[in-house]
Amino acid sequence: MQNQNIHQLGPLIAKYKDRQFSWSDLFSLFIPGFLAFSIPAVYALFLAYYAYTNYGKAAAISWIVPWLIISTVAFIIFIVLILYRISVSKRYIAIHNNGIYISLRKKYCLLWDQISGISSEIIQRKFLFLKSNLAFKAIIYTINRDKIKLNPNINHLSGFISRFKKIYYPIINPIIEQNLLKGKNIYFGKVSIDRDFFIVDHNKVQWSLINQVTIQNGRLIVELTDHNKIKIPTSKIQNIELLLALIKQGDNIIM
Repeated sequence: MQNQNIHQLGPLIAKYKDRQFSWSDLFSLFIPGFLAFSIPAVYALFLAYYAYTNYGKAAAISWIVPWLIISTVAFIIFIVLILYRISVSKRYIAIHNNGIYISLRKKYCLLWDQISGISSEIIQRKFLFLKSNLAFKAIIYTINRDKIKLNPNINHLSGFISRFKKIYYPIINPIIEQNLLKGKNIYFGKVSIDRDFFIVDHNKVQWSLINQVTIQNGRLIVELTDHNKIKIPTSKIQNIELLLALIKQGDNIIM
């Protein structure tokens, strides 16, 4: 976590909030929660009346105590869930002129030069024959090796990713190119490169042994001259667009 004052980030450009309250919360939280504690409570009242009129006060008390305990526990859980839901609705990420502010479970105030990269992917959950809508996931990486996972429920997360890259890539790309020309190793998460090698998990492949590099079905495909292929999930590669751009430049930067 960075300690900069948020004012150092400069003017706000865009703000992206976590999942806000909607009609779905009425049916997934409020109605079930209300029923969970109210039904045992109403049933306890019915038992109290029946037991009191037929067996006396002692029976009424002994009969309703378990149901009142159930109702009380359900009410406490209901309140805790509401408070958690409120806290989630207050979370957000924001892009400023000089960096980003992240207010999720933890808070981060990051200038652009404190960020080492971003990785992202599109996901679609499946259950039997059902498929969910497409959603985005992203991770922000800092120079201190923090990995900040961004919740797919953040509104317009795809818009955040696009705008982040539009601002961040022109800042970091000249630095990457200069370091590469100086012979330094450039880190892209699971992948790194220098002027002589493409490196995956410390395994070095000479550029002359690579035919082409493409993206297919969420994977970076490295096709070798011996017809073998190296496949790396794009979600594990930082700044993948910059990596592909460097490879495309060929002899100007590498090899």
